[in-house]
Amino acid sequence: MKIVKAKWLNDADSPVVLMVDDLNNLWFDINRNGHPGLGEDWGFWRDLPGSSFAYLRNNLLNRYPKVKVTFFTVVGNPIICKSKLGKEYKGAINENIKSIEFFRSIQHSNNFEIAFHGLHHGIVRNRDYVHEWSSFSTLEEALGNIEQGQDICKQIFGKRLKGGKYPGYTSNIYSDDSIDKAGFSWWCREWTYRKFINSGNDYSVFEMRSFGDNNVIDFPSTVSPSIIRNNVVLRCGRMILRRHYPSLESHLEALLRNNKVISIQEHSGAIRGDGMRQTPNIVDTMPILQNTFSFLAGKNVWHATCSEIANYHIAFTYTHIKTICVDSFSLTYSGRAERPWLTLVINKKKPIDIISPSGKSNRSSKHHSRDNYSVVNIEVENGLYQIR
Repeated sequence: MKIVKAKWLNDADSPVVLMVDDLNNLWFDINRNGHPGLGEDWGFWRDLPGSSFAYLRNNLLNRYPKVKVTFFTVVGNPIICKSKLGKEYKGAINENIKSIEFFRSIQHSNNFEIAFHGLHHGIVRNRDYVHEWSSFSTLEEALGNIEQGQDICKQIFGKRLKGGKYPGYTSNIYSDDSIDKAGFSWWCREWTYRKFINSGNDYSVFEMRSFGDNNVIDFPSTVSPSIIRNNVVLRCGRMILRRHYPSLESHLEALLRNNKVISIQEHSGAIRGDGMRQTPNIVDTMPILQNTFSFLAGKNVWHATCSEIANYHIAFTYTHIKTICVDSFSLTYSGRAERPWLTLVINKKKPIDIISPSGKSNRSSKHHSRDNYSVVNIEVENGLYQIR
């Protein structure tokens, strides 16, 4: 009997997640009219008409209900940039009961999660904006900020957040240590797509890796919505820089062939406090997002949040399987995630059930009679599994 661990859940070619930055308790009322204009809201208007969340829901999520989103949220009072136009409304996500209920509903949804994007996003120092993890002078200062933020999360969600992202993808010598020591299981450290372009389109750049003493998953960002074949400005820039940017569909196909994560980078707000456009954002790139998920609808993908993808990678990396006989095998697991799911591909001629050490039964989700193998999803436990 041959047992192989599938790269991704349900033997998918790639997992897919939409990553939306800065869903914060923040609104730039550029027009000073007291109503959210298109692209002004960053989360302050919750799920009300005119909000960024309602725009995303109405234009994308309702069309593609399988899509899962990880929202990166500044949990304290956000300092994004100095507002020069209009009026600014902002606060911590626990500022009032309506904000608490909104962010709690996001975290408790099956299709969404909240991830940590800092206590305040950054500071203004000598009139310059400095992103949060570039502003810390000591490891203790960084850990203190994280702890304040996680205290807010525990108040609202009942537990700490599992992962997050550096604001602006900027950091300093204390940053990675602070993420490792704070107990996060995954983190977005850099804009990986830029690294991919600079590497000459080497898809190994997108492989899941880890860092720190606790093997924090270094979560890659792999798709830029600005990959538009007919964008004249981008084409000119590519010729000047002499870099090859793949078309959107060819890039997605390559990620699928190479079994890489498809993580799509976006922002909730289109307009900043200084009146400039925030790029990419869900308003300007909505047609691209719609085309992307229409293309992926016919592919063998697994829609998941960043935490679900990270947990699966941990299960895949830190399990060892040993065949005992034709109807049993043992599994040893040494990862940090608590009882993650793992997909096994087993060469059996008919659909099978796998009985876990605790007695749970898992039926094969796929069976290929022509090639004589079954695909089974199991919850990872240490011990002996029976095949029936």
